[in-house]
Amino acid sequence: MKPSLTVLTADIHRLYARFGPDTLLVEADPRHPRFRLAVAGLPTLAESLADAHQLCLAEGDIAVALGKASDGLNALGFADKVKLDKFIADNPALRGACRVEHSGFTALLLRVDGAAPASRGDGAFMWLSNGSTLTVLMRARRGWQAFPPGKPLVPVPRVRLDKLDWRALGVFGQTLLRDVLTQQNGGPFRSSVAAQGRLNLGFWTAFLPRVMDVRYHASRRQFQQRPAGAPRWVDVSPATVARLTSDAVSTFTTQWLTPYRPTPCETQRLVARLRQATTVEVPDGQSFFAACVRAAVERHDGSDVTTKEALATIEVLHCQHGLAMPSKMLGEQWLKRCIREFFGVPCTNNCSRKKKCKRGYRTVRIRTSVLSVDALDALDALDASPRNESSTTEESGSRDQGRQP
Repeated sequence: MKPSLTVLTADIHRLYARFGPDTLLVEADPRHPRFRLAVAGLPTLAESLADAHQLCLAEGDIAVALGKASDGLNALGFADKVKLDKFIADNPALRGACRVEHSGFTALLLRVDGAAPASRGDGAFMWLSNGSTLTVLMRARRGWQAFPPGKPLVPVPRVRLDKLDWRALGVFGQTLLRDVLTQQNGGPFRSSVAAQGRLNLGFWTAFLPRVMDVRYHASRRQFQQRPAGAPRWVDVSPATVARLTSDAVSTFTTQWLTPYRPTPCETQRLVARLRQATTVEVPDGQSFFAACVRAAVERHDGSDVTTKEALATIEVLHCQHGLAMPSKMLGEQWLKRCIREFFGVPCTNNCSRKKKCKRGYRTVRIRTSVLSVDALDALDALDASPRNESSTTEESGSRDQGRQP
């Protein structure tokens, strides 16, 4: 459905182009210049497209109704831009997504497939969903911006909340993830009375891998964990996983005001579930390196890339996926082989950098969106198990040889 073009101003046209034609635009409440958590009596999408409603929008500030009213459009607000940047870095699919910026508050807009939790906030973060509105155009006051500006317009990304990395949001992110998984798998307990025990293993099997960063390496028959802030996976014993699992359940149930320590039997059953749910097959070091080259380099006539620049970008991808780079000599050999195989380009010593000749490759360049979700599809395709979408690599046993042990 589209609004009548007879009353469609340039500002409103820009908003529909930015957010999509199925977006419900309403008059913003001047008493709530940034957002409202609960709004009653919102018009339907069909009613909002009438000429009378569009004329009202043309005269004042405009807000977007969030949630189901606007085809799943939701907003995640940040008081601290550092946290926002960290969240986007952890979720490359959101890079370039539209933002609405107010004084002391920046909202990231995204469309949600599947379950979405109710609106909530804690001062540092704000989740705006069904029944909430967000002011997106302020004619009378300064302070509104939409990012990225200009053309081409970047579509609002469509995501599943249970696939995002929420660790940058701390307790708030964990609570949002809990609410999403509760709608999918039921709550943390099979019984409404926590003291009766009976953990809902389906919920915890989905929740714990997202917060513990744990997986089971099939070919090595070994649990692995990536400690907070560490780029690589480390081996851990089943007993360690059992202890971490029990401690995590105890910590989160206490945080959610239903303190509970799982029984040894529940812990063992949960560890068995985690092993099944997080099993991955990881490619060898050379195959992964080749996938990184495909994800990082593209053909472009008139451009060039030095060996040092290419290896630096490939190292970033290795670090993102928990794998150590091969040695410099081996990396240069693999890079030369991959560039020749994929692009038919030989290595040359005539790449000019700061009036000096460097070793590199002509008619190719580093992709402008190396870490976007599109560029990482080649890496994710190497993961033989679709059950683990958060990690596709393993720690290399030797930096000098770059091969799996």
